[in-house]
Amino acid sequence: LADTTSTTSIGFVAAASPLTLDLVPSFNFGTGHAVPASDTVYTMTGTDASSVQVTDNRGLTALRAWTVTEQLGKFSPDSGVTTSLTGATLSLTAGISRQVGGLGVAVPVASPLIAMASGGSPVNVVTTVNVLSITGGVFQASWQPEVIKLSVLGGTASVGTHVATINWTLSTD
Repeated sequence: LADTTSTTSIGFVAAASPLTLDLVPSFNFGTGHAVPASDTVYTMTGTDASSVQVTDNRGLTALRAWTVTEQLGKFSPDSGVTTSLTGATLSLTAGISRQVGGLGVAVPVASPLIAMASGGSPVNVVTTVNVLSITGGVFQASWQPEVIKLSVLGGTASVGTHVATINWTLSTD
């Protein structure tokens, strides 16, 4: 009888990005509203929570701070007018932060009041400070529909659907 040998191997590659913004919400405030003559506040439609999710797999380190910001663009209607809902504000309150995966020690904090003016500057949505994570983590901040509001100034709306882009940015601090 003869002895036979074989080999075994394994290869590893770096993750595409060790810090990623995985999930951002869209907000729908319904259709069929009368054009408001006075200032009006609309509540988001639906029953599901809106969430922001970040995955942090940067390895073992004590300084893992990051921030998610959002910037609400200007609204434009489908009626051909160039801009609409001037001065509109999107607000989120009472966000709930949690870690949904990994072995992190600290959980990010959702800003208690987020108010974005249409066409305004970016605002902080979720921030971390010195999050220690042994194997990385998946973090979420969520808002229930009843705490997501769109404030529209009277005289700024026209008939039609009005849409604005929200730019979400994940950055390290």
